Amino acid sequence: MSKSITPLTLRLPERLKENLEIYAERYHRSINKELAARLRESFEIDFNSQVLQRLNQSLPTAKNDCTLGIRLPKELKESCKLAAENHRASLNQEIVIRLHATFDLQIEHEQFKKNKPVYTVQAPTLHTFEEQEVIKLFKALSEKNKKAVMTLIRNLS
Repeated sequence: MSKSITPLTLRLPERLKENLEIYAERYHRSINKELAARLRESFEIDFNSQVLQRLNQSLPTAKNDCTLGIRLPKELKESCKLAAENHRASLNQEIVIRLHATFDLQIEHEQFKKNKPVYTVQAPTLHTFEEQEVIKLFKALSEKNKKAVMTLIRNLS
């Protein structure tokens, strides 16, 4: 095993693990690579106390019921450890919060400035993951198609 890769057992909510699996398949990556990419992306988000508090409140109150063996690059793990110390959280809690943020906060690339993406962070919604996906698909439709979908929905109800 390379010295630059360190193993870690992560405990996380089942829904979060399922989201990782879905997006790993979508982007043709392993779960481990998807997780690492999302952790790196999470460091672009300003995790001030308000964002952390909102994320902690939106996390399920049940225990993290799934385990996942992962291998992280040493520098990424160290960055997560440092952030966990700053936020007075465990390493596991820090990683779960960061992963949660990449799924449940609406993070959108607005533009690129100096080859670095600019993100906007909006408050989490009460929609399920599946509902959020349908909303994204609906927003991508043309106005004509949106009207047709709405007509179809009204006719079905």
